[in-house]
Amino acid sequence: SEIGIPVRGLHGEEQEPTDSPRTWTRRLPFMAQEVIDQGFDLPLPYGAGITYATVDSAIDLSALEVGFFDQPKEPYEFVGFENASIDTQTYQVKLDAWILPFMNVFALLGKVEGRVRMDVLVDGNGMLEQIGTNCDRVIKPPLCFLLQDKDFVLPIDASISSESYGLGTVLAGGFGNWFVTIPISVSYARPANAVTEGLSLTVTPRGGYIVEIPDLGNLALYAGGNYLKAKLTVEGVYRSPEEALVINYTADQENRDRWNLVLGANWDISRRLSVQLEYNGFTGSRDAVIGSFVYRF
Repeated sequence: SEIGIPVRGLHGEEQEPTDSPRTWTRRLPFMAQEVIDQGFDLPLPYGAGITYATVDSAIDLSALEVGFFDQPKEPYEFVGFENASIDTQTYQVKLDAWILPFMNVFALLGKVEGRVRMDVLVDGNGMLEQIGTNCDRVIKPPLCFLLQDKDFVLPIDASISSESYGLGTVLAGGFGNWFVTIPISVSYARPANAVTEGLSLTVTPRGGYIVEIPDLGNLALYAGGNYLKAKLTVEGVYRSPEEALVINYTADQENRDRWNLVLGANWDISRRLSVQLEYNGFTGSRDAVIGSFVYRF
């Protein structure tokens, strides 16, 4: 918002703008003039920024289907899984606008890279029966020596490379130096290598206090919670040494714990520049570190 400044009169004399009202000159947000007339300050309406996030989370797998060699993938009772986890790094570009004094909307475009790890448990006899291998013959097929009467674990480590798209909103309010924000976003991961695909919903209510630092801007310290519901489909191929065994697999994965705690800080260097850093974790099986840089105009 613009404050009143001294102006020149008809004869060149300087006139003081006594109680001159502030005037909002931007098209957004709507209702801005009514808000600043009540004494509130507003951020510049448009923003562009970059965000980096690293997430390490335990996951639950379901709907596992496997295919041996060239056979179609099907669910099998003799195949299970455990110790599943996902480790990702996300790079995003964010564009946003305040359409109301208390409501921001934004769009995201980014890249997700990382790895999915899981142990697939296989009952060898069940697998031999499924693929039709007869181990009762005098000369046994090679797979009988590998699988018969054995239970074994296949350590699967699949790489992730997906494009991500997202939309969201931030609801915000404050009184004095205290503030509350509730960002809500939905994102879609489109596989770049046919490995992962799915949707995720994130809601992160935060509350905090703004510390004014002379000549260095404002520092907002906050705490809150992070809700994440992410469901992805993972596809891949496991090949044993010398390809004696080839397993194609597909599984649905979801993050195990929905909520964790958040601590962070946002430094407004000026009305145009800000940086943010936060940690999500403390509870559950998910840890995340998120950093961002935003330019407002």
